[in-house]
Amino acid sequence: MEIRSQNNACGWASFCGLKIDETWLLQVLGWSRMFLPSLCCKDTVDFMSSRRVLKVAEAIREVVSMAILVELRDPRIQHVTVTYVEVSGDLRHAKVHVSIMGDEKKEQLALHGLQSAIGFLQKKVGDRLDTRYIPRLKFVLDKGVKSSLAVARILEDVLPEDPDPETPSADGSSSSLLGSDYEDSED
Repeated sequence: MEIRSQNNACGWASFCGLKIDETWLLQVLGWSRMFLPSLCCKDTVDFMSSRRVLKVAEAIREVVSMAILVELRDPRIQHVTVTYVEVSGDLRHAKVHVSIMGDEKKEQLALHGLQSAIGFLQKKVGDRLDTRYIPRLKFVLDKGVKSSLAVARILEDVLPEDPDPETPSADGSSSSLLGSDYEDSED
């Protein structure tokens, strides 16, 4: 089966002898461009460097979250959770996504405290990573956790409550999860 592509002169597709349209592959597989094998020479990252980027992102997440939890003594930084980290392909920039519980004033206060502690946190990251450049950290507020809690509250209000499966029904029989086939019977 041959799928037309304008840019199959180099990379993975031409190596395998396949002609694959990059946009089709992104749509069908749901991949991001970063994880797509290189179909053309520019604007893609090969698997080796993406694995390294993911390892660096995980190391930054571990270092920053432990430093926030154990070492930072700023009273503004409370109820902060590092959800994930995005690192650029050249490992020079890192976006640290944080979730902060509290109202908007507490969120802004905690973000300001994290911004003031960036130098200390970058030093900690530099001690852990063995790279040429220490990634410049940028803190971004992640609203995902709060959004999921709001959706759960809405669903809880809208959906009817399930009856308890162990409560007896009107005819006196027990409606257990196992059903009537598995009740204790002596034959």
